[in-house]
Amino acid sequence: MDDTFKIYDDLSRLGQNLKIPYLNHLSKILSPPLTRKLGNSANKYFNIRDVDAGEFRSTHQFLCDWIYGWNVAIEDFDEKESNIEIQREPRSFTLDDEAEKQEAEKLIRAFERLAEGYQDVLKKWNAELEERSLNLKIDDDQPTENIPPMESINSIKTITEETDTEELSSKGNSIDLVEAIASEEKIQPPSSNFIDEFLEDLQGPYSPDQIYTFIDSIIDYTFLRITCSIVSLGLSEGLKDLESFTKILVKLSEVASDLISKTFRILADVLAKDFYEDPITSTELRDINIFRWWIQRYSALFEASSNSSKSTLRLRDSVMIRESTFSINSNSGKGEISDMPMNKKPTVGHRKIPKVYLKLQYISKVLSSIDIFLFPVGVLAHRRGLKCMQVSSLNSSFWITGGYDGIIRIFDINTLSCHAQYVGHRSIVTDLKVTKKDLHIISVSFDRTIKIWNVQTAVCERTFTGHSDGITSCDISPDQRYLATSSMDNTARIYDLVNGVCVAIVKKHTKWIKSIRFSPDGTHVATASLDHKVYIWDMRQVLHSKNMTYTRCIDVHHDSVLCVVMQKPNLLLTTSRDMTIRLFDYVNGSEIHCITMAPSWACTVCFSGDGQLFAAGSYDNTISIFRTKSGERIRQLRIFNSGILTVSFSENEQYIVCGTSDGFLQQIPL
Repeated sequence: MDDTFKIYDDLSRLGQNLKIPYLNHLSKILSPPLTRKLGNSANKYFNIRDVDAGEFRSTHQFLCDWIYGWNVAIEDFDEKESNIEIQREPRSFTLDDEAEKQEAEKLIRAFERLAEGYQDVLKKWNAELEERSLNLKIDDDQPTENIPPMESINSIKTITEETDTEELSSKGNSIDLVEAIASEEKIQPPSSNFIDEFLEDLQGPYSPDQIYTFIDSIIDYTFLRITCSIVSLGLSEGLKDLESFTKILVKLSEVASDLISKTFRILADVLAKDFYEDPITSTELRDINIFRWWIQRYSALFEASSNSSKSTLRLRDSVMIRESTFSINSNSGKGEISDMPMNKKPTVGHRKIPKVYLKLQYISKVLSSIDIFLFPVGVLAHRRGLKCMQVSSLNSSFWITGGYDGIIRIFDINTLSCHAQYVGHRSIVTDLKVTKKDLHIISVSFDRTIKIWNVQTAVCERTFTGHSDGITSCDISPDQRYLATSSMDNTARIYDLVNGVCVAIVKKHTKWIKSIRFSPDGTHVATASLDHKVYIWDMRQVLHSKNMTYTRCIDVHHDSVLCVVMQKPNLLLTTSRDMTIRLFDYVNGSEIHCITMAPSWACTVCFSGDGQLFAAGSYDNTISIFRTKSGERIRQLRIFNSGILTVSFSENEQYIVCGTSDGFLQQIPL
């Protein structure tokens, strides 16, 4: 087994022996059988043995000697895996022993020195990659002699949290993960000084082949760099060294950010220039399903071009996600045939694309163990941003979404398929609610209208008007009798859903009302505004008094209040541009928690179903999860998108679902 993969098996054993929570969590995500399976064929797709074998192996041997009391990384044992397994039992020790503690600290320093060295190399290579991608030369007549066929990608399984070892190793119509990324004709991996030689020898314009090879090696080194810090992270937690643990987490987040913002972005640019006039962006490729679909297209194109240098491939555009985001032909609808010219034959460099895809999946799984998600399960639901969403009351996998494109859609988050869409708004759908039994969807928009849709027929049955400016938010009373809306005209309105009549207008705020919500019992409604204030209104007074007054004013935020939610028995949660989240008792007005989110701010908050937790989604791509009782932050999820616009817990609270400013509906495991 390759040392880089074997080390995860060693960390799993160490975590069980010393009861280190993070290492046990890592072992659940990367099960030892899966790690061994991948490691046994690592040299077929990861080139780490030749990239930098010496220092990493010696440091790994140091770690193994400490865990087992002897060195399991000796070359002679590679051919006697069964003997290794018999003797790979951690010795009995604890980190309370001062000598063991010192050894662990030495290991942390050793692996972090390696990580810093790899990081320096990655910075240099990413800078070179940026420069060379700008000088990219597309050659329509690349040589194609002796190029073995592209391996089929159509049946490659995407690695997910549900993928088990048996599924990965299944045969039949499915291609095994390891077999899929191992080419039929092995390509010689780069030497340890491959990139430096590559940079010195190249002159003039650079071909896509060279860029693909470059990116392939950068990803290898990125994996090596991540692995070093994963070891340090586990040992730091074992030593209860919170400061070191936090610093390493920050560094790993920076590595992931570089991978997405630099390497991955350039990969998308080169893919787009190399083959198609259709634009493809790194945002689209961050959806692993779209990335996989592109790889399928490449495989089909390679097959179609096997007999001629100029071929035309006819593909059936039958996936909703392509229709809603980008398509082979922008004028073609679902199920139509599109012609796409392929102006070249495949080359050796193109064969690296499927390998890059699967390497990134594995890196994504490793990073998910520290709550960094490169490719969370999700679907690109709207073109310019997903502004609002709600789960179906009848099927917890169905999510109703509203977007900046003015469209409402229903997605199955498990199958990532779109089941329906509702078109009628002329501007952003800012909020939506679903009535009981999913009979109707109520949506509001910047186009100043409120629309009530029949879920089954997708017909807009009624349209309410009254606001003189864009509508920002809405909510339905628990008894389904009233609809509350807030607007940029500084007013809130209450509509009777039976007859569509506006029964009350609230005029108190001096700036836009950003959010409006009913209390769980329906007796109160809260309005939050850009004027920094939150008002609590008694519904009886709102409905029956001509001179309505608020029950309470919460005036503690120092900037615009962006979102308000309410929960039993009498909790009110707010978030503001003043970089704080605040929890109140709205009955007596007391502030329970004030939590800082600096240097960013949360734009959306939500409670879990039982109210034990609440979550906050921020513009800096993070979702923070807190305990309601203590205000303690228990998780911080880093998701690589363009910002979180809305969050919600799943019904079983095993996932958190978010909508992003680049249009994704994503599901994150908790």
